[in-house]
Amino acid sequence: MRIGTNHGSLSDRIMSRYGDTPLGMVESAMEFLRVARGESYHNIVLSMKSSNPQVMVQAYRLLIKQCSMNLANVIHCILA
Repeated sequence: MRIGTNHGSLSDRIMSRYGDTPLGMVESAMEFLRVARGESYHNIVLSMKSSNPQVMVQAYRLLIKQCSMNLANVIHCILA
């Protein structure tokens, strides 16, 4: 399963909490990842997209950190 986060399409809830930020992109992806894992999906690819390359790179870096911190919870992040 592919979970894609688009910088220009963040939910109103994410936007109000995190704004138009790379952290908002990561939180959105992690939210969908938790839902997928809760439904027993384990083969998951996370993908980030932004028209601003700096935002995209920063989001991927934050995502990698977030995934690294959660390895104890057996969350494997494959980035595409």
